[in-house]
Amino acid sequence: MNVRHLIPFALIALLMAAFASSQTYSSFPGGVTDSKTLRVQERVEELYLSGDYDRAYFIYRRELAPKGDKYAQYMIGYMHVTGAGVPEDPVAALAWYRLAAERGEPSIELARNELQVTLTAGQIAQANEQFAELRGELSDRVLIYALVKDDLELLRDSTVRGSSTTSSNMLVIDRRGGYMSGDHYYQIIRNRLDARLSYLKSQVEIIDVADAESSELAEIESEIEALFAEIDKR
Repeated sequence: MNVRHLIPFALIALLMAAFASSQTYSSFPGGVTDSKTLRVQERVEELYLSGDYDRAYFIYRRELAPKGDKYAQYMIGYMHVTGAGVPEDPVAALAWYRLAAERGEPSIELARNELQVTLTAGQIAQANEQFAELRGELSDRVLIYALVKDDLELLRDSTVRGSSTTSSNMLVIDRRGGYMSGDHYYQIIRNRLDARLSYLKSQVEIIDVADAESSELAEIESEIEALFAEIDKR
């Protein structure tokens, strides 16, 4: 196998550090990584570096990749390249690299591009099929879609609780132990929801305006606009 695309093992730790500082991707309107997930990320890195590849792969695939952890998705691909804990499979590796690269991380894009030039046209076609399946399960579109629905439910709750006066007087404690008014809290959610909806719209336009999820997206948008109108009247 042509190994020009492989990242030397000694650089894995450096990549881990780089991703630890950039995992939030300021331009990506995803969720906040909680302390439990951070501990899992640290533990799986220890497992991988100690050579416990089977357990590391399980955690990357079952716990972190579904949460949109792009480093975990990259590592699944890398383990398929090297045969660490799984059979060597450059086709699967390219599919995972493509998924991991969807936020434009330069180091992952480089790994993806260098792997792709070593594959045949037939292998690339197979990787495209696998990527389509992964995208339907684990892509950022799927992640943001779920977060949009969660935000929508939070805003629905705010209208059920009562008038804007009640909401304004409510004190909210955030995950960092700070305090904010109910109005401030729900405004943050609304702003976040706007960003996430805009992201979903852009993804539908980029991928396929006739995509099956576009109708679902339109329904969510209508619900959000109706809810905003309802809140603004209060």
